[in-house]
Amino acid sequence: MYKILSIILITLSLNVFAERVQLDNQAKSEILKLYQGNERLHRAFFEYDIKKIETETKNVMKLMKAIKNEELRTKFSLALKMIKRIKASEKKEVNNKAYHVVSMALVNVLDKYDLGKTYNVYYCPMLKMKWVQNSLKHKGVENPYADYMPHCGRQFSKY
Repeated sequence: MYKILSIILITLSLNVFAERVQLDNQAKSEILKLYQGNERLHRAFFEYDIKKIETETKNVMKLMKAIKNEELRTKFSLALKMIKRIKASEKKEVNNKAYHVVSMALVNVLDKYDLGKTYNVYYCPMLKMKWVQNSLKHKGVENPYADYMPHCGRQFSKY
């Protein structure tokens, strides 16, 4: 799993300096719905409310499966496998690792495609983990991986 995360991080770093690609209206609408669903999942992880996590995980899974653009669908193939591992019966660390893979797919897409200024990438240097957060709704850092340091991190992009 760490090898996969390394590959994702390398891919991400290559996208940082490239101009973001425009999507057609349908693809952009589908992706934005997914990011809105992730907002709720991110909030559930930030609060670590396992019932909400399970509910929002199912919602995000449906939104990923609803993406019709084949290029975008492939970007979420690993995330779709990993999101299925998020369960109330799992340890928090297992759920956090699975959510991080989902987050990295969202980060990668956000870095490559122009989705507007609502969402940005955030990074926790202590955990070396990234996530996507709605910068217009939440000005501060809301680290979904570490309830013992919920505001650790910084905004990594400025879209």
